[in-house]
Amino acid sequence: MRILIAILLLTGIIVSFKKATDKPISPKAAHRKIIASLREQEGIVRNIGSKENPIYMIRYDDGYMNLLPDNLPSSFKKDSLPVIFSGDMKEMSPMEDEMGQYFVVNAISVLK
Repeated sequence: MRILIAILLLTGIIVSFKKATDKPISPKAAHRKIIASLREQEGIVRNIGSKENPIYMIRYDDGYMNLLPDNLPSSFKKDSLPVIFSGDMKEMSPMEDEMGQYFVVNAISVLK
């Protein structure tokens, strides 16, 4: 009986992992449910990819998290750029949290 339960649990984990990894790393987040909104927060834009394949995120130190913006304007895609931003955090499945929280930017400006 214990072996059967273990097999069923393992099968469930494998199926869940396969469904989560079939999706691209940074899917469009606009259609997802908003789980929290941030207003007028300070952060730093970081390139966590390579020069050939950049992946930009906003390091939000007050919330101790990395935000993966779905719609970061190209003029803000500069490593170590301090910014003030507002936007919405979007829902994610537990298997998607690899590099940060999905995020949609509503407003952004350079921190002076």
